[in-house]
Amino acid sequence: MKRHTLVRAGGAPLLLALGLPATLAVAQPAAPIEVAAASTSLPTVVVIGTRTPQERNLAPAGVVVIDQEQIRSSGASHITEVLRLTSFVQVNDLYGDGSRATVDARGFGDTANANTLVLVDGRRLNNTDITPADLNSIPLKDVERIEILQGSGGALYGDQAVGGVINIITRTPGKRTYAIEADGGSYDAFGVRARLGDRIGDFGWRLSGETRESDNYRDHNDTRLTPGALFADDVREDRRQVLPQFATDYSDTLTQSYRIGAEQTFGAWRALAEGTWRRTDGNFRISFVSGASSDDSIQDRKQGSFNPRVTRAIATPWGEGTLTLGADAQRGDYILVSPIGQSRGRQDQLDGYSQITVPLPGRLEVTSGARYSDLDGEVRDDFTFTEGENYGDHRIGGGAGLAWRPIDSLRLYVRGDRNFRYAKIDEITSAVPFGGPASVLLDTQAGWSKEIGGEWHIGAVAIDLSAYRLDLKNEIVFDSVNFLNINLDRTRRDGATLGVRWPLLPRLTVAASARYVDTEVRSGAFKGNDVPLVANAQGSVSATWQAMADWELFLEFQGIGQRPFGGDFDNTLDDMGGYGLVNTSVRWTHGPWAVRLRVNNVFDRDYTEYGGSVTLFPPPDFIPEEVPAYYPSPGANGRLTLSYAW
Repeated sequence: MKRHTLVRAGGAPLLLALGLPATLAVAQPAAPIEVAAASTSLPTVVVIGTRTPQERNLAPAGVVVIDQEQIRSSGASHITEVLRLTSFVQVNDLYGDGSRATVDARGFGDTANANTLVLVDGRRLNNTDITPADLNSIPLKDVERIEILQGSGGALYGDQAVGGVINIITRTPGKRTYAIEADGGSYDAFGVRARLGDRIGDFGWRLSGETRESDNYRDHNDTRLTPGALFADDVREDRRQVLPQFATDYSDTLTQSYRIGAEQTFGAWRALAEGTWRRTDGNFRISFVSGASSDDSIQDRKQGSFNPRVTRAIATPWGEGTLTLGADAQRGDYILVSPIGQSRGRQDQLDGYSQITVPLPGRLEVTSGARYSDLDGEVRDDFTFTEGENYGDHRIGGGAGLAWRPIDSLRLYVRGDRNFRYAKIDEITSAVPFGGPASVLLDTQAGWSKEIGGEWHIGAVAIDLSAYRLDLKNEIVFDSVNFLNINLDRTRRDGATLGVRWPLLPRLTVAASARYVDTEVRSGAFKGNDVPLVANAQGSVSATWQAMADWELFLEFQGIGQRPFGGDFDNTLDDMGGYGLVNTSVRWTHGPWAVRLRVNNVFDRDYTEYGGSVTLFPPPDFIPEEVPAYYPSPGANGRLTLSYAW
């Protein structure tokens, strides 16, 4: 249970994109996504491995691509439903609507939002504070595909790219498109979306917007209301209820986002640059287990970045390689004003990086990269850093890898990567007068990732397999017992992933993926314990059947094993139970018309995707007691969508 939680923005997001030839591209506020099953086949275009479009994956790492057709077939309503289709990431969602979801690559639990980097068209969606990236801020209809880089990306992406990188790529304005869509379903859900786009010569534009309303599964949980946690007895009594102390809680967030970019070719060199700016103004009320709050709080942030880079194709007798040189500059300002205290901070970060991929004899490719990062920050709060405190650090990240293609259908790779992540602003500051105060600033988290894997294509069948070890020093986590952020001494994650995609029949495609990860704290007070909220085993199986020309059926099973409650680093609580879910979707298309019905949790299974440990002080002895708190996930629910495009 973290100190403060913020919610998604309400209202209808608007997106505008302008594309000009090798000159200027401008995009305004981003918006939600439409989702699909994970593809393990070689993609036509991959950006994430070099930060520029390539006809194939050049990274010595596994890259999962979820394409537009898979998104449509799944019938998903928001991006978390798409990401759940690949077991290579674990999704933890407080309320089941994607508004408070984190995506966990390689087993980080509560701190997944700080160790899995989320990008939209290459720009960071992660915040400089602990609030997760707002995945609902990107409309599904505007998404071209989603790329997932398995493992750390220390050279190309730096801070927070520890467990993996997710790049959500939106559509480039193309031929004239006009579309309108409406949907409705369980929990009084209703939404309307519209999308316009056209291209005239080299100039393209896109305008999209949407509005959505839902009461959601829990009581007191419509678009802006937050229901809080339940205890075990409360869940048994009524898993949809809200406890009295949380019945006045809410969260409102208004986000403005702007982006401008330019691209130009100079002979063999290609230069790209973009600047982004995002401002989020949040008002919320959050209560404690001990009683309801009657006061509001403010949580505001400003975040800007500038990202220039140049690339060059390198011709060799054995094929074409790629050189990338670039810089990332960003600044974040943060303020929290609550009834019990204030905290504020600033972080400036300036990085330079390079990466080169070169073909070698014997069908080999070597990739090597490095990044230098410099951080300068300042924090101030009412309890620990009352006079303000300046801090800074610098880190070197990067690594090297080797890929070998002994035959056209088989690609093997091995790599090592040096990663890091700085403490976020509100992980350093203290906004409450209790808990053990931080006597020193948190150390920067650093680690080494080692990985081996391969991609094998047997006709139309695609198989991906990888195994890895991730060792970290000074991992930054939240200690829910002492109510402060701390550095763990040493932690380790050993794991493996497997993905298969098989067109079993001309009209039937089956996909499956599985992940195993063993997490362990290797020294210090929690030595030998598992990292909370991380399941050892996770898997999914899906089938897509083109029954007739106009009809498509989709069916999937998702399963996840038991895991410790969030914050339970001493592993004293019983584990959260594992579960298995069945989801299905039916899609009918005829000319410009399309009708889609998706049903989640078909068998109405009671389950909890997220739970955390809470420390109580019950009378009369007031001795601290650690108990589990639950955020029950939705039961069986469905959504019917009607769309028309011309």
